[in-house]
Amino acid sequence: MNCSRPCQWASIPVVNSSQPHFPIGAFFADCLRLLLLAAVSVFLPLSARADVPLPQRVLNPITEAEAWNVLRLATTNVGRLLDEGRVDEVAEQISLCSPALRLIARVPVKGGTQEDRDAQISVAFRSVNLIAQNGMTGNLEGAKRVFAEYQLSLKGLSVGFDPQIVEGEIYSCLNHPDVVGVTKGHACEKCQRPMVARRIPYSFVFVEQNTPVARLIATAEAPPQQGVESNVLLHLSGTDGGPLAHGDLITVHTQPVHALILGPQLEDFQWKQPQPTAKPGEYTLAFTPQKSGPYRVWAAVVPAASGLQEYPHADLGAVEKAVIEPTATTSSSVVGDLRFQLLPVSGRTVVFKARQLQLIRVRVSGAAGQPVQTLEPFMNAFAHLTGFYADGQQVVQFHPAGGDVLGTEARGGPDLSFKVFWPKAGFLRLFCIAKINGHEVIAPFNVNVVN
Repeated sequence: MNCSRPCQWASIPVVNSSQPHFPIGAFFADCLRLLLLAAVSVFLPLSARADVPLPQRVLNPITEAEAWNVLRLATTNVGRLLDEGRVDEVAEQISLCSPALRLIARVPVKGGTQEDRDAQISVAFRSVNLIAQNGMTGNLEGAKRVFAEYQLSLKGLSVGFDPQIVEGEIYSCLNHPDVVGVTKGHACEKCQRPMVARRIPYSFVFVEQNTPVARLIATAEAPPQQGVESNVLLHLSGTDGGPLAHGDLITVHTQPVHALILGPQLEDFQWKQPQPTAKPGEYTLAFTPQKSGPYRVWAAVVPAASGLQEYPHADLGAVEKAVIEPTATTSSSVVGDLRFQLLPVSGRTVVFKARQLQLIRVRVSGAAGQPVQTLEPFMNAFAHLTGFYADGQQVVQFHPAGGDVLGTEARGGPDLSFKVFWPKAGFLRLFCIAKINGHEVIAPFNVNVVN
């Protein structure tokens, strides 16, 4: 649909119609999605799902069971974002409810009256409207107030629907996410892989996993030595001690498991793709340390059980408490004849603030300042930002807007836009990894995050 003028954040009156009963109408839902696309994503499209992609059956549910599943999961996610004070991310999450509500509005009434159904649908859509508006204007208290009304409207709307449908799980295949079912234990009709309960990450920028699933043990033949290749064996397990094999993990950026390896003093960052062995939960990799001393390995994984990114870690070599002294922020890094810069979307300097959604850019230029437009896809993205806090306990990863880059011939640059969220204040070593002329390039930065 094409709006010839900006869609207004105003309540649309209920219009009685015999064909079908949809008081807000497709016009509102489409305008809402278009406005969110324009307002939330001037630099970062709403469709950007670079980490855990959302299948079409989430974005556009087909059955009432799927619609109620999206409503339940997305509503829970909005509640968590509001609890964490992350109101800037609410609009993107609440927008997932619009197609589901549109489908629910078309389902014939099985209990209650059509008048009650119309009233609840009207309140629900108006609430979605206001929650998104408050989210985009940073009004946390306003969003919380309307969210409470929205939850009541969903409770009223559920009258007349089978409670098992309203609260039910949708199971999907990790290989074929648009193959779905409502029965636990079924196998995918296309690949026979066991289907898992569908999950929607509560943030598409940064998630905090309070109850991590994955555990990591890493072993090597000898402590890391400068210039000597090290063969490493990784063991991934779940909370029950059982192995976490490929079938238990969601593929993100082409791989179910990524190994982030970092040397002493937050230096010598290497990114490897471990290969599975014949033993479930066991993976191997080889890397050549540029320094001698203890290295830490993080396994970047998304367990299917939670659908949330995790970074279990283990140490190679003797563990020692390294003291990392914060240094001045560096927003420019030169690697060979390439210059990488961290730039604000607006203003002259980047001030990194904890627990705030921020928009930044990475600019890549040549030795003479000429823009570089030949960034190649590396694990389905033109660049990756990976940061390690000085305490050695927390990792952040961010990816450019626009979703996965699937065409191998595609090229990017010189500017890449990122949404970033720093979970706490402190000093980080931030690395930008990109691929140019068939070679991987890693540019380091020093970042100081303030409250």
